[in-house]
Amino acid sequence: FVVVLPSEARADEAGIQELQTIFNDMLEEYKVSVGDGAELKLDGNVVVEEQDFYYSVTLPHMSFVSVSGDRTEIGIIAINALRGDEPDEWKMTMAIPTPIVHYSAEGKPLLTVDIGAQNFAGIFHTKFKNFIKQKANYQNVVVSSAETTHELVIPDLKVVYDLVEDEEGRWTGPSEISATDVLLKAPNKIGQTKIGKILMAVNVSEYSIEEALAYQEKLLALTENQTAESLENPSQTHLKGMYNMVFDFLGSVWDGFLFKMVIEDLEISNPPMGAAGEGHFKLSKLAFGYAMEGFREKSVSMKFGFIFDGLDVGPITGDFGAATPTRMAMDLRINDLPYGEVVELGRTSIETLAEAPQAAQMLGMQAVMTLPQLMTDAGTNFELKDTY
Repeated sequence: FVVVLPSEARADEAGIQELQTIFNDMLEEYKVSVGDGAELKLDGNVVVEEQDFYYSVTLPHMSFVSVSGDRTEIGIIAINALRGDEPDEWKMTMAIPTPIVHYSAEGKPLLTVDIGAQNFAGIFHTKFKNFIKQKANYQNVVVSSAETTHELVIPDLKVVYDLVEDEEGRWTGPSEISATDVLLKAPNKIGQTKIGKILMAVNVSEYSIEEALAYQEKLLALTENQTAESLENPSQTHLKGMYNMVFDFLGSVWDGFLFKMVIEDLEISNPPMGAAGEGHFKLSKLAFGYAMEGFREKSVSMKFGFIFDGLDVGPITGDFGAATPTRMAMDLRINDLPYGEVVELGRTSIETLAEAPQAAQMLGMQAVMTLPQLMTDAGTNFELKDTY
């Protein structure tokens, strides 16, 4: 997609108010979602100004402060926005401040992130409360540690979203993060790591933002009154509530999802170790994935996949090399899993356990006996292939 300035659209006061609401709400959600006692600190206000055919937005200076006093200085994010082609859409470009520095509680720089060049364009959806389409490219990203002299160099980093809404207001599409020619530099005594390409991808099908927001509200309501003691020793009522919320969410928020991670041309080198010489670990490909689909039909298919290829480890002594496989793959599929019945079995077990804690062992045995019958009645079957 391309961000185009429409000649007929002009900035106005209504647009200023809408953008201020969008970003103030977003920052408030970030403040609430920061966990482990950390705090998002904001210095200043969201500033929206009219330009000719667009709006310039400046967010407050942001920093994250941990319980121990460490802090990460983000800085000020600048955004240009204009109304999109649809009523709930805003086209935006954005610049992230650089460098981003993490400091110790004493103010000593510990970690620095430098971005050499960046290009971000996206379409923000007000009901989705996030970007539904995004193309972001960051070049010559360098993450350096002041304490260990490690340095992570990423010449090219891309983040891409492409979600499409259906007639029922559900969203389908991929989100990907990829990096090429990654290099982890380290002191000679440790060695270094090279990665030709790394990809992390998530694809969602018929994702409901309404269900996701409702889940978020329930989670906040369930956790806001929690104490350290109740978290360490949760009540049966709390466990039941968490169980219902999590599995109801998984079964209703989407029809399915897929996650995969692929690493290509991985090479880890170590310095010489005595007479053994320089060590190395190489993989031409390493990938794994996990997927579930069919939630809306209540008959779920699950897929697990794993593969590595081109394994080369050295130095190798004795017969170890001959016994080490250079390739291995596995593809496991579980078809027609009765998700609703399995979740209900777990729910019933938790409810019974709350009433009769002494029956835990009996309940466990009953569940083990009931589950195979549920799967048999549903026609559940397993497929296992490429196991070599």
